[in-house]
Amino acid sequence: MRTPRILLVGMMGAGKTTTGQLVAQRLGWDYEDSDADVEATTGLTVPELFARDGEAAFRRAETQVLATSCARQMSSVVSVAGGAVLSAENRELIRESGTVIWLRARPEKLAARVGDGAGRPLLGDDPG
Repeated sequence: MRTPRILLVGMMGAGKTTTGQLVAQRLGWDYEDSDADVEATTGLTVPELFARDGEAAFRRAETQVLATSCARQMSSVVSVAGGAVLSAENRELIRESGTVIWLRARPEKLAARVGDGAGRPLLGDDPG
């Protein structure tokens, strides 16, 4: 039997972290956030990892923490890093690992939530 798991996917600012924490609390499950796990694993913030090693290194770390989250034998809610779905391997892992929920929001709402883009290296100098 597969371990119960909910995986939240969506663009940055879609509400994965907020929703994931609330759902995990309500269910009494563990909560995991891929971006936070990347930071814990690498010892660098996401912007620091991008600056030092580039996007490819971040994507590798993102894949590693996703695989670790999906291998755990405990019920959990996982906020999947926004770009993880760019990889076919990650999409397959996500699909096989639990119930997938795609959080969406209108572009104006995403822009408002992301603000000036601080801490979000993919936005660079143009958060809007």
